[in-house]
Amino acid sequence: MSRRDLESSPASLAGRRLSKALATCLVAAVALTGCNDPRPGDSQRLPVPTAPVDAADMATEPALVPETSPPADPVAGPVDAPRGPAETYTRWLDALSRRDTETACRLQHPQVTIDLRLQAVQQRRAELGDPCVDFEALLWEDPARSFAIDDIEITQDTGEKATLAVRFAPGSPTPATTVRLEFHRGAWRLTRESPRTVDDADTARWVEAWCDLTVLDSRADIVAAMGDAYGEYTVSDGGDPQLYWAKDPYEFRVFFDPQSDAVLDMIGDYDALSAQEQAELTCPELR
Repeated sequence: MSRRDLESSPASLAGRRLSKALATCLVAAVALTGCNDPRPGDSQRLPVPTAPVDAADMATEPALVPETSPPADPVAGPVDAPRGPAETYTRWLDALSRRDTETACRLQHPQVTIDLRLQAVQQRRAELGDPCVDFEALLWEDPARSFAIDDIEITQDTGEKATLAVRFAPGSPTPATTVRLEFHRGAWRLTRESPRTVDDADTARWVEAWCDLTVLDSRADIVAAMGDAYGEYTVSDGGDPQLYWAKDPYEFRVFFDPQSDAVLDMIGDYDALSAQEQAELTCPELR
């Protein structure tokens, strides 16, 4: 094949085109580099060489994030919200006494607000959808509401739920109350209050008799010692038959065999009892 034929072949033509393209790119690169040359009077900034980045390093090395304060939770309130259940209840009660509706609403569980709204609707003091601050006054207007705390004790704290035994100052409308709270959306919130039984003849009888009873006693023996039960479940209610005696903060239950009526279990709920009240019960919760 002649030289002319070689130069006119497709492969030769493609090679010349490629060489021309590379030359064009090289000229453009030089021109761009020239544009970045420093001019007289400009600060001399040299390019910083960068090392190749390993993909594994990119996957494991954490990104840098500017230090900022955590945003306030619109439900949990500001970041300085109380951390313990006892402090939460104290601040909630203090907010009620000062008519600080925003703080009180923030420190109570949403279900408390829902129930209170329904109560306000029934009294024609609110409508469905009204915000909590419009009807929170129902709580401090309650004639049984006590504000002056004399003593407060955490009787149960699981990290998710907590129970408090609260005693108010002498002469308060309600002498004592059991308070239950739940850790909800990053903060403790009040879920329920219930008056505690104080100086009650029934509960005094239960406490005196309970630990003397055993699973070998009959139903008749247990009723004779404890008095008439406050409630009863039968097989038709589902589960094992049972008798129970309950007044806040006390609750005692006895379960019976559905066939022989023999005692299966005896359970006392001590979660809401203060240390002094628990000391009066020398038997375990489950027997």
